[in-house]
Formats: sequence, C-alpha cells, structure tokens
Amino acid sequence: MDNSEEKKRRKKKDVAIAGTTSAVTTGAGIGMMIIGGPIGIIAGGIILGAGVSGAISTTQQALNKNQDQFDYKRWGMQSSIGAAGGAIAAPISVAGSAIAGGAGGAIVGSASAKVGIIVGADVAGGLAAGAGTKMLANAYEGK
Repeated sequence: MDNSEEKKRRKKKDVAIAGTTSAVTTGAGIGMMIIGGPIGIIAGGIILGAGVSGAISTTQQALNKNQDQFDYKRWGMQSSIGAAGGAIAAPISVAGSAIAGGAGGAIVGSASAKVGIIVGADVAGGLAAGAGTKMLANAYEGK
C-alpha cells in the first residue's frame, strides 16, 4: 500500500473516531438538558455545544479533499469553542424560562407573552454565543 492510500485509510479512521465521539457528546448533552433541571440545562448546553461543533468540524474535515489527514487539534479547538457557546447561551435561556414560568409567571399572564419571553431569551443567548464564539475563533486564528 502506498503512502497516500495509508493516509486516506488513517484519515477515514480518525473521522470515524471523532464523529462517534461528537455524536455521543451531543446525545449526552441533550439527555442532560431533558432530565437535569436548570443545572442540567446549563451543563447539557455546554456539552451539546461541544458535540455539535465537533460534529461540524469532523464533517468539514471529512469533506475536504485537499486535507490528507485529520486535524485533532482543530477538532478539539472547535469543540471547545462550541462548549463556550453553550456556556454563554444556556444560562440566558434558563433565565428566560424562569422569568416566563417561575417567579415572573405571575407578572406575565398570557401564554403567548411567556413564549415570547422564552424565544427572546433564546435569541439573545444565541446572539451572545455567536459573538462570543466568533471572538474565540478569531483569537485562535490570530485575527
């Protein structure tokens, strides 16, 4: 077997390892969010962010025909940036849910207003996470 065939085989194996790890991490994050209450939602959001970002990095590297080997450093950094995004977004989402359904529930009477608060908090969390992860990615890339 020539060197290029060996590299392709190795890359395929590495993609399978990273992809499986990312999928399991994503599933664990979702599970924690479903059963864990507010702390589980925050921890699950962090883990989910890592898993999804790792899966995206794995897919990008798998499809890149100009890249002859899997870059675990890049995959790890992207997973870490995704975890940071989850750490930013999840508490904002939890706070929105608490305001809509918990202590603020008496103030916010209608169901549509409660949904609006939850969606607004999720959008705010997503925007904050997007900005935060972009800054982290730029710092990592030296921009």
